[in-house]
Amino acid sequence: MIPNLDDFIKNIDFVRKFYGCENERGFILVHVAIVSKTHKQVEGVRLLHEGARTKNREMYNQGLQKIHAFHDEVYKIFNMMWEESNPSKYLDYRTFIMGITGNKEIFPNGVVYKGCFDDKP
Repeated sequence: MIPNLDDFIKNIDFVRKFYGCENERGFILVHVAIVSKTHKQVEGVRLLHEGARTKNREMYNQGLQKIHAFHDEVYKIFNMMWEESNPSKYLDYRTFIMGITGNKEIFPNGVVYKGCFDDKP
């Protein structure tokens, strides 16, 4: 079942914003709606693997059906993206989501991960 995305978005908000505009909000919350469905994919994969392990073709097929239904549902949600977020505003907030791209003023030296590239074990 596809959720009513308008109700979903009205009932949640995100704590940390990158840019803060409504287009960013819609873009991120559509992704949150997608992620909220991933348990269905996990269940499908679990059935698929268990069916393969036990040579139970019916269980295997049920897993495939659940995975297929998950992808159909997520695809429909994803297609709502540009209803919730104006594509012409995408670059206003995308550089903030990516962190350093186009943000020389904020990160003049890029992002430095201390300790990650040291020669020390």
